[in-house]
Amino acid sequence: MFLNKWKHIFLLFLLTGIALFVTKSFWYFPSNGIEVSFTSQAEKPIAYQVFYTTSDKRSFNADEKATRSVQAGKHQVKIMLPVEKILRFRLDLGQFPQKVTISDLKVSGKTTVIMDKLSGFMFHQIDSSKQDGKSFQLASNQPDPYIIYKTPVNIETKWQVKVDYYILFIIAVISLLAAHKIVKYLAQFKFKESSSRIDIVFVTVFFVLLFIPMLKISSADKSAKENRMLAKYVPFIKNGQVNLKYSTNFESWYNDRFLGRDVLINIWSFLEQKINPNQGNDKVLVGKNVWLFYKLDNSIENFQNRKLFSQPELEQAARYLSAINSWAKENGKDFYYVIVPDKNKIYGEYFPTAIYKTKPDSQSRANQLIQYLREHTEVKVIYLYDVLMQNKNRGLLYFKNDTHWNKFGSYFGYLEIMKEIQQLRPEVPVLSNLKWEETTHYKGDLTNMLGGSVQDLDTKYLSPKITLVQNCTILQKIAAKTDMICYNPQGTLRLFLKGDSFSTFLLDYLRLSFKNTQSFRSYDFTAQDLQDIKKNSDIIILETVERLIPQSLNFTFPSKGA
Repeated sequence: MFLNKWKHIFLLFLLTGIALFVTKSFWYFPSNGIEVSFTSQAEKPIAYQVFYTTSDKRSFNADEKATRSVQAGKHQVKIMLPVEKILRFRLDLGQFPQKVTISDLKVSGKTTVIMDKLSGFMFHQIDSSKQDGKSFQLASNQPDPYIIYKTPVNIETKWQVKVDYYILFIIAVISLLAAHKIVKYLAQFKFKESSSRIDIVFVTVFFVLLFIPMLKISSADKSAKENRMLAKYVPFIKNGQVNLKYSTNFESWYNDRFLGRDVLINIWSFLEQKINPNQGNDKVLVGKNVWLFYKLDNSIENFQNRKLFSQPELEQAARYLSAINSWAKENGKDFYYVIVPDKNKIYGEYFPTAIYKTKPDSQSRANQLIQYLREHTEVKVIYLYDVLMQNKNRGLLYFKNDTHWNKFGSYFGYLEIMKEIQQLRPEVPVLSNLKWEETTHYKGDLTNMLGGSVQDLDTKYLSPKITLVQNCTILQKIAAKTDMICYNPQGTLRLFLKGDSFSTFLLDYLRLSFKNTQSFRSYDFTAQDLQDIKKNSDIIILETVERLIPQSLNFTFPSKGA
């Protein structure tokens, strides 16, 4: 009897240990890397970038960097560099950061280098610098300020292990209880009838299958297939406080990272395509001839003109755009609001018949807004629907497997914009007589969202045979958003461009017509933007794709500008 009791206890702990080992991805977090830490005190939000070199044969480059966005005020900043060794170190201060105070700057691995001497750094685009104790007071109103530590740091990684003891305790208790039930069932098995043996087989297989998805938890930051950032793990106890949303955070984290997730997505997409090929998924609609269309942001309702503006929304739009236009006029600048049609507005005939035939003849949301602005404001609006419809027979203007227009379509948009600009600024040159070559867009963002196989590999699009201006400086790059400034010695006037991802291909042409082109992936204007426009720009463009018109207008223009 005593021996049986110890066998029972041994089996309990053995099964619990196996369960803890299988689920270690949930509570055991080994990491190796080099940590950069400092205290930041700044007047405005900053996207800090740490550049490093891992070889004495390489200089600083975009492949060896880490970014951390920090809000205005005083904050403790920790940035982990996922490398085994770094040789040299550079800290970028974002774009136009104004006044910044950096204190207690150090790089830690097996050893720690404390950078407490301002004289130990080289400076780039830093307007002024001063040391106060261990604090560095830096100021810059330039696009790319950074400091480089002169002496090689030569720091190797330190292996670190973090254990979430709260989750470890929870899993251990649940595993112990489950093990107790299994051992108890096994102990009673010899008393059961032969017909019940299938029950224990079923229970055993069931519990084994439960643990399989836990065998490997993905550590990736982004899903290439879905083109989105994955949920991050949020601990149960954070900064000494209980996370009341832990169950929701944990579910999101686990659902994004369990073993076999991509395989299940592919299987689901395959079955969904076979069962209902015209439906796609919650983000993508598959139309005729395998044309893919975006579903979110009320895209289909906007196509059918069932999503119109209310009177308060029109008034808000007019207030925001009028404020920009008035400020531009007061400061000798020209302002244009550019609307790019959704792909479905130009190629709606490829929608499934059930959707296309229900399109009413009533006024669209874009035309509703344009009419209101013309009646109540002096804002110059450029809606590119007509010019794209007039030229769609010359070649594909949008990607079949992507939400965006291609370089051929954006060129016609560019020509229409320049035609409007030249009415007031005839000296601005326009690219013309371009030569074109066929190219292939193999995999678009809609293909990634669909989660299935690559669509339409043989579809050809036209791209220009031109040498694009290369002297562009990236101001900051966060996720898919890139802000940059481009220079063109042959240009005359200067352009300030704000917009969404559709402005990217426009920039390829616009920067060849202007001496100085600043491009930002956002819709709102800040007081700092106004100061910069006053000094460095002549023309302002706010661009938006049609489905995002409400998002582009839901802002308040700074009451205190430059």
